Amino acid sequence: MDIFVVVDRDDPEKAVEKTAFGIACELTLESGILVSVLVADAAFLRRYEGFAFLEAIEEEGIPL
Repeated sequence: MDIFVVVDRDDPEKAVEKTAFGIACELTLESGILVSVLVADAAFLRRYEGFAFLEAIEEEGIPL
C-alpha cells in the first residue's frame, strides 16, 4: 500500500515524515502488508510542481 501525505507547510526538520515512517513501519509489521509512505511538504510540492508523478497521484489517488 502506498500512502502520499501532503503537508501544507514547510517541514525542514522532517518531523511529519519521521512520524509517518514510524506509523508505516508499525502497520507493515502488524499486517504483513508493505506500507510505503511519501511525505510532501510545501517545499517538495513547489520543487516538483507539474511533474508527471504528482499529476498521476492527483488523478488516480484516493483522498482521505
